[in-house]
Amino acid sequence: MRSRDLATQVHLWTRESARYLPVKRNLGKDRHVIFAYMDESGQAEYNLALVRPHFVRSCVLVRENQFEAIEQAITALCESLPINPDTGKRCEFHAHCIFHGQKDWKPFVGNQSLRRKVFSDMTSIISKFNLAIAFAYVHKNQILTCYKKTYSPPVITLLMAIRIVENWMEKNAPDQRWVPCVGRSDYDAQLEEAFHENRRSFSPITSLRAVRAADFCGWVRPNTSKLFLASDLCAFAHGRKKQGKDEWGLNHALRPHVFNIWEFKPSRIYGL
Repeated sequence: MRSRDLATQVHLWTRESARYLPVKRNLGKDRHVIFAYMDESGQAEYNLALVRPHFVRSCVLVRENQFEAIEQAITALCESLPINPDTGKRCEFHAHCIFHGQKDWKPFVGNQSLRRKVFSDMTSIISKFNLAIAFAYVHKNQILTCYKKTYSPPVITLLMAIRIVENWMEKNAPDQRWVPCVGRSDYDAQLEEAFHENRRSFSPITSLRAVRAADFCGWVRPNTSKLFLASDLCAFAHGRKKQGKDEWGLNHALRPHVFNIWEFKPSRIYGL
């Protein structure tokens, strides 16, 4: 779903959904939707837990009335990225490749100052628009030890992120609704099923039902919404932190905007 199509769908849905909100509303009030951009870091499969035991989901909250300005700012950043001299194509923003100097960033592996500036420019956009950031993560080894069967790490962290956003909305935007904008992966079908189930009933993971969420997921990729790249940077930064690494100070730069970091704690009620 392209960002413009997503925005159009949000406007139509918002106009029709006011009566379903959980508390009394002033329908004449400007009710901007909150976009929750989510990305992942880590290996989702449990059989690879010993390689990278943590699986992280980032969540970047964007108000609808900020959407266009932030999209333009990140697009401008992407259009300023260097040209790969081997391919003649502009480098793409992908935090992992930028940091390690891989793929189209390989010619710039020796130019750390250039690569660090790209990260600095993205964190500056996050700071300029004062975006709220949260993280949900699981330690896969703990889950393997406790359960024979359970949800996948992507599903667990999605349900955790839903609760984080619902709680934030109740406190900061009670008159509004929110839309999950989730990065595409091999787990799309599982994530969509879990999202809709959580809208219908309480989750055994979080003991919460999503009452302020839209009735659809906005599946995104960098080519459909540049805003997704902010969540890519955040997921990468926190994934590095869980490995005990923060060589470029990314987590320090993002820290003022982080309002929640939630680690999944195994419990008997979660063994499904």
